[in-house]
Order: sequence, then C-alpha cells, then structure tokens
Amino acid sequence: MMIDDHGEKLFEWVDTSPGGYVNKKQQVRRDAKTGVRGVYVTASVKKGEVLATLPWSALISGEKPGDTSFCDTIAETAREMSIVATADRHNTTCSSQPTSTYGPYAELLYATRDGFPLFRDDAESLLMKVVGRHLPPRPERINFHLTLWRNACGGVKEAPVVSTDPARNLQLFEHAAILVQTRAEWVLGSVSGERMAV
Repeated sequence: MMIDDHGEKLFEWVDTSPGGYVNKKQQVRRDAKTGVRGVYVTASVKKGEVLATLPWSALISGEKPGDTSFCDTIAETAREMSIVATADRHNTTCSSQPTSTYGPYAELLYATRDGFPLFRDDAESLLMKVVGRHLPPRPERINFHLTLWRNACGGVKEAPVVSTDPARNLQLFEHAAILVQTRAEWVLGSVSGERMAV
C-alpha cells in the first residue's frame, strides 16, 4: 500500500474548508496493483472520536448559492469536472484558466470517469454492515440514472456546454448524472430528495 496523493489532497482540502475537519489519525492509501484506495487509521481511535466533518458548503450543488435542484447539481458537477479535465489535458494550472471551486474533490470525481472506486470484498462487506446498505453506484441502476437524467433534465440537449467537444460534454454530464443520483440515493434513500448534492 502506498499513500494516495488524490486522497491526501482531498483530506487537506476538507480540513481547511470552513467547518471541515479531518482527524490526523488516518490517511488515504492505494494498492499499487489494483488501484483500490481506502482510508486507514494510523493510530488508536477512541469510540465516538470524530474522524471527519464535511460541511454542506463543501458539497457540489447548483451554480448559485441555494440551487439544490437535481438538474442544477448535475450541471455544476459536470462544470467542475470540465475545469479539472481542461487543466489535466493541458497539464497546467494556468492563471488564465478558471479554477475549480471544489479543487481536490472535483479532481477525485473526474478521476472516477473510467470506473468507480472499488473496495476489496471484505472491506465492502464491513462497510455495508456499518452503513446498512449497498454502496453506490449499483451497476444495475446506472441505466436508470441516465434515463432519469435524460427525462428530468432533457439530457445533453438541454445541458449547458461545459466542453466544446460534444462527446466530452456528453461524457461529463452522464458521469455527473450517475454521481449525483447515486450519492443522493445513498444518502437520502431515494432519487427524489429535496436537496441534491455530490
């Protein structure tokens, strides 16, 4: 196992966000062979000790404060990932390019575009016991999520342009739709919750 730079940057970003906190007794590691990442404690943790606090302001929601609609959240998630993708393609953080408001979080979301994070079977089983449900995204629900996005939001035809490449625009929006809905389904227990955020 090696320390995962994306995960560590995310921890640092959360810890320095207003209202955010990450306990220093943990770190993100990645298996060099499989690419699977996980959070590991590095020292004893007492029962009830807080490991992390993520404020609502650190979650991606609609473009304007207070925008929490399903379609707005998907559009904002796609926009944030597009900013990261542009910087990634140009291998730069040029000051003339827009920067992501959500920094390392948007980078991690974008990094999952070719496949969602996986857990070792024993780790997933333990985590499912703790949270009491299946971890998103459930493969059998992906088509459902894409259909819901197309029907509710008009699909890519109604989506704002976040990339001048139409194929890239579609890829970003489909990925954002799956991310937003699976997170909402997991947290809220349904895809029709009042507050949508990633």
